Amino acid sequence: MKHAFNNTQVEIIKDVTGNGLTFTKDGKTYTITQQAYMWDSETYRAQLECEGEEFGIVVWDIIDINCDDESNACDWDKFNVYQ
Repeated sequence: MKHAFNNTQVEIIKDVTGNGLTFTKDGKTYTITQQAYMWDSETYRAQLECEGEEFGIVVWDIIDINCDDESNACDWDKFNVYQ
């Protein structure tokens, strides 16, 4: 997969802490289609759609692997999109 863009290049519509992530980029709307899941010891991932079509994945870096609450595992405002 190739890096497409990151959180600094989008406008957030709905934050991931609200059980979803929707954002716009270049006039298109992107939405995660599943709850983020731990991919490995370094990242969480979720599938991403662009206007109803499969687009790629959103990846968050884990900042605290030993946290008691997954909401603290990543900086959910910082993410990368891969296509």
